[in-house]
Amino acid sequence: MAGRQNPRKKAPAKVRHVSRTRRGSRAGRIALILMEVVMIMVLTVGVYGVNLLGTLERTDIDENQIYVYNGNNSNNGNTVVAAVNGAEQATKVPESAAEDATLEDATLDDVIHAVNVSDSTEDWEIQTEEINSADDFLAERETTEGFWNILILGVDARMNQSLADGDYRADVIIICSINVDTKQVKLASVYRDTVMKMYDQDNYIKINDGVFTALGGSPMEMISMINLNLDLNIKDILIVNWASAALAVNALGGLDLEITQEEIDKGIITGYLTEVVQETGIGTDGQFTQGGLQHCDGPKVVAYCRNRYTTGSDFGRTSRQREVMEKLLEKAKTADIGTLFNLVRIIFSNIYTTLDYGELFSLAGDIKNYSIVDTIGFPEDYKTQSTMGLLTSEYNMKDPLVADTLVSNVISLHQFLFGDDGYSPSDNLQTISSNIAYLSGTD
Repeated sequence: MAGRQNPRKKAPAKVRHVSRTRRGSRAGRIALILMEVVMIMVLTVGVYGVNLLGTLERTDIDENQIYVYNGNNSNNGNTVVAAVNGAEQATKVPESAAEDATLEDATLDDVIHAVNVSDSTEDWEIQTEEINSADDFLAERETTEGFWNILILGVDARMNQSLADGDYRADVIIICSINVDTKQVKLASVYRDTVMKMYDQDNYIKINDGVFTALGGSPMEMISMINLNLDLNIKDILIVNWASAALAVNALGGLDLEITQEEIDKGIITGYLTEVVQETGIGTDGQFTQGGLQHCDGPKVVAYCRNRYTTGSDFGRTSRQREVMEKLLEKAKTADIGTLFNLVRIIFSNIYTTLDYGELFSLAGDIKNYSIVDTIGFPEDYKTQSTMGLLTSEYNMKDPLVADTLVSNVISLHQFLFGDDGYSPSDNLQTISSNIAYLSGTD
């Protein structure tokens, strides 16, 4: 009897074995289901991302057509900026002028020549430094002596208006220079009324009109104009409108800003806020009612950046614009990746840029490593006047701001941005500087 097996004792063992097998099979099925769900989510996000990226308005700028400074641009017959003050006249007249024109019978238009870039780029091709870092946004950008530069424009284009046509003026003009090793950022605001020479045209105008189509401008012309007048080599641009700025602020939760009682009493900032809300369709949490430190949503921040009719005029406005950029960067550096993705997502349809999709996401993902270390307004030394001398009647230039002098201010700008003590102004810049002084009657 002791050697007989009890069949009742085997059944539980089999049941237990079958139970473990079924549990393992069930776990495997659950794992497969989870993997399928994850794959579906990834595919969904991918499709969404592709559709989203298709809304970004990319520039059609041919970088080979941008005028850039390489350290030795000079008047050599291919690139001509003629003197107009009678002391030094250009020895070569461009093809657009009469072949037999003489200095004695030349008109003002005959001797204020456009910049004509030849088919050869040997004279002005940008000099680049290779950056070897596969994971770094800056690794793929062209740099000069360790700095990557981009022109940032905030324009008065309305929501859903194409930013490619230049049918607007630039209220925010900021040169952003980034040290590729330290990722330290410096910002230089160019005052909107600063007189500069247009690229490839016979006009001296206010810089904010340099992108305005009605005056022959465009995003490419604007970059070239900045490079020509400031001896720079910028090839990248980011143009934003009111809507993109307001949406970006909202995505980051708003900013705390000091609103002056003067702005409230004069009604300037309240008027700007009303216009921003009407033009963009982006709501606000209420009108400004009193001065002091207060939390501002997107439309309110845009209104704050637009005001130039209270103490400080345009100089105060550019200072506020740089303040807002600094605060936005600090907010972005503390945001999680989801917030940053949402930030990029919502502003896509309201920007115009030379940067591609991957570069924008890479920049956003690395934002915590960037820091704004200094800002200035340009020019630092200037004269304001109600007329522009010889050009006032012809180009209707009202209340211009004239650098005193353009050469000396550009020398200071290069020192600020790049710590460049060895920079020597180009022949083009020196001639433009003399022309502005002569035409404004300040020489």
